[in-house]
Amino acid sequence: TRIRLPPAIRYAGIMFELFMVMGVVGVLAALGALAFVAMETLVVVGGAMIAIGVVIAIPTGLIWHVRLHQILSPLGLLDPGWIWKPVAHNERLPEECRREVLSWCYAGAFGFGVFVLGAIVAGAGILRAVIQSSAIG
Repeated sequence: TRIRLPPAIRYAGIMFELFMVMGVVGVLAALGALAFVAMETLVVVGGAMIAIGVVIAIPTGLIWHVRLHQILSPLGLLDPGWIWKPVAHNERLPEECRREVLSWCYAGAFGFGVFVLGAIVAGAGILRAVIQSSAIG
């Protein structure tokens, strides 16, 4: 027989795999960019991606947390310390609220992904600067 995992565990697994894929793609793209893109460009583009990611992730993540609390708290479905593991509470959302609340969750996750990818790109630019300066000096 096949074991059926609870939705929160399946969701967490999918998100983990998504971030792993994004990380690998980001590292490979950054390494390829080292050879073709100026270090200043990498740092500026990476910094811009970090800023865009923060502008997306923080407000949407905040709205997701607030909406999750507004809906689940009156129903008594929030555990103490829920704020540290809010994804585990998504499955407790009533069906009629699920789409609206999870849209904020996914938007926040997307913003975080842009932020991480930007950090990888900026890091590649900094790494290239370090490599170039050590080769010159």
